[in-house]
Amino acid sequence: MKLSDPKEALLRSLRIQSSDFPADMQEIETAIANKKYRKAFLLIHDLRGRGVWIPSPEDEQSIEDFWWKYAN
Repeated sequence: MKLSDPKEALLRSLRIQSSDFPADMQEIETAIANKKYRKAFLLIHDLRGRGVWIPSPEDEQSIEDFWWKYAN
């Protein structure tokens, strides 16, 4: 299911797997709440790169949308 807002779509997906990275999840949520979107993007990108968070194909699209709408 694709949500209209990539922030919400990413947060939803991240929260599902967040038991594997609770401190990172808190930092991501704080960054988004403070509108530090580039920081949040880099944290999410790092989780994905380390293989800690496994995004679905929809999540991959949300990451791209998040980058273009908020983080770049």
